[in-house]
Amino acid sequence: EGTMKGYDLKLMSELTKKVNVPVIANGGCGKLHHLKEVFLNAEVQAVAGSSKFHFTDQSTIKARSYLKVEGIDVRPII
Repeated sequence: EGTMKGYDLKLMSELTKKVNVPVIANGGCGKLHHLKEVFLNAEVQAVAGSSKFHFTDQSTIKARSYLKVEGIDVRPII
């Protein structure tokens, strides 16, 4: 966690193929496109990106909006 250089897509992809539980990608989100990459290339069910939100001007609202625009399905805010 905290590298902000992108998720380990190979590791995440291998993991999602081997387990029968939802996988949350963690560790590496530094740019919004990292979120899209891990959803599209590793088939994870969720992402965590705490460093991105704590140490940059980005917010979860911006991230959700970006993912929706990019065609990634996100749960509605209740």
